Amino acid sequence: MSKASSKKYYQKYTKAWESDVLLKEWISPDITNNSMAICKYCRINLKADRKDLVAHASTEKHNKSVEAHKSAKSCYTLPTLFKTIDSETIKIAELKITAFIAEHASIHTVNHLTEILPKLDKTSETLSKLKLHKTKCTMIIKNVLSPCMLQDLVQEIGDSAYSIIIDESTDISTLKILCTMIRFFSMPKKNIVTTFYRIIKLTEFDAQSICDAIKAQLQSDNLNFQNLIGIGVDGANVMIGKNKSVATILKKDLPDLIVVKCISHSLHLCAEKATETLPRQLEFLVREVHNWFSYSSKRVEEYKKLYEIINNNNNPKKVGALSGTRWLARFQAITTILDQWIELELLFSIVRKQDKFPAQLQNIEDNEITNFDFHPYLMDTSSIYLGYDFESAAQNINASDLTEIRQRCKNFLVVLAEQIQNRLPENLSILKMMSNLDPKVATSQVKPGLQEFFKIYRTDVFGVKQDVENEWHQLQNKKWTHLSNTEEFYAEVSEDKDAAGNSRFKNVAKFATALLSLPFSNASVKRAFSIYSIIKNKLRNKLSPEMLQALMMVRYTLQRQGSCINFNPTPAMLNKFDYKMYDFKNNLEIHDDCSVMEEILESINLI
Repeated sequence: MSKASSKKYYQKYTKAWESDVLLKEWISPDITNNSMAICKYCRINLKADRKDLVAHASTEKHNKSVEAHKSAKSCYTLPTLFKTIDSETIKIAELKITAFIAEHASIHTVNHLTEILPKLDKTSETLSKLKLHKTKCTMIIKNVLSPCMLQDLVQEIGDSAYSIIIDESTDISTLKILCTMIRFFSMPKKNIVTTFYRIIKLTEFDAQSICDAIKAQLQSDNLNFQNLIGIGVDGANVMIGKNKSVATILKKDLPDLIVVKCISHSLHLCAEKATETLPRQLEFLVREVHNWFSYSSKRVEEYKKLYEIINNNNNPKKVGALSGTRWLARFQAITTILDQWIELELLFSIVRKQDKFPAQLQNIEDNEITNFDFHPYLMDTSSIYLGYDFESAAQNINASDLTEIRQRCKNFLVVLAEQIQNRLPENLSILKMMSNLDPKVATSQVKPGLQEFFKIYRTDVFGVKQDVENEWHQLQNKKWTHLSNTEEFYAEVSEDKDAAGNSRFKNVAKFATALLSLPFSNASVKRAFSIYSIIKNKLRNKLSPEMLQALMMVRYTLQRQGSCINFNPTPAMLNKFDYKMYDFKNNLEIHDDCSVMEEILESINLI
């Protein structure tokens, strides 16, 4: 390096070093955010990046703040430099508020809480002197309450034997943690205490890492590792495996360590495996009995009346719900059903006879629905369940009025059913037959024919009938890719070709895609009108039909493409992008002002 280069490098290095020294005079860490810094003079938060800090140091605001601080510092007196410490009463109040916040609320709420409290009692000196906000509250929790409470716990354990209960997890921020509880006999309280001990951060979830973290934490907290007599774990292999697990590693240092596998986990797995040997009907029975009563207070009341007639009391036990994580809940549910077997059997036999209308509908043909007289099969008014909200409100209505209300509701449903019956589409059978076009049905060896379809249509728009029939029965001879989506399946069918390049399933593809194109609702046009109303509103009421057409076309086209993010201009669009797009012939009267025309021409770089 030359002498000139060395001098230049030295000056640059010295300038950077002096800049860093100056930065240290006014920056301090933000205790609430590790990625931020605080300017002591300006009292603002800054990104803890050297470039940003140097840029802030050169601002006029910062320089004025520095000068103001220097001039004021020379005027400080001892009374102002050393403020009196807050009274013990205020400290207690702030600690209690902090404890409340830590247990029940977000720390940010303390900012408003301490603003409200003084207004509740303006004569209170303690409340008027509260100076507790987010940062202070955070520090009290982090550096006052928590350390002291942990130290009290360690002192309470003392030299007593203790056990730990551990479980690992990954939190929402993908941080790997080990939650640790501690169990010991408390001499001051004279009882067994099981309480929270630590959240230990882990880098890995392997057995050795977990053991090292536990040992280091116990040693850091001055707990005697040799006093560890037991450890509670779940059934994971990393915890209790025979070869290299947390249990085997800890036992090398503590041969007498008692490893307790979670009893709840064990009993759960035992019950789960044992239940697999029972008939599935048993689980169905227990689940459906619970579901029958769970959503209807009316059904519960009716069962109570029936139960009272048989047993002279109306307090039947509630059938519990099944749980995928608490298999032992099945025992209580089954016991409850067995204890009330006669009553439940009678109840469901009555209900089965009353609920006959839906079953009757299954026995009629599609073409009979429009003329089917369903009135003889209607339920009794008292047996109709009208929903949770209705049943809840019915509890506050007297019996006579409730009967009339129920009858009116029933009449409403009857008339609604009659109207639907009168308005059923004539081609209902076609829509139902379209289910046969499902790819799994179309590619099965045993499938229905298409004769019913052929009776309905006569033109070749659906394909040549004989060719459609032949190709329909050949679909199962090929392995298709798209079997989960009907539209994709028939698109694949239409593109299939033989060795000569001829389409093998042209007619059946034409037939299926035509049927799938049948309209089933006019909801799409209603949505279009909604978009139309959004475009042409009170503020844009002079939009011409041509302009509305253009806007609607653009919106729908972009919608098909996903959004404007995916839009790419076509060559045709690029070709049309010239002066002709202004359509001078039809717009001369509008743009007769030369200045306007000049702006138009200038915008397309013609002048």
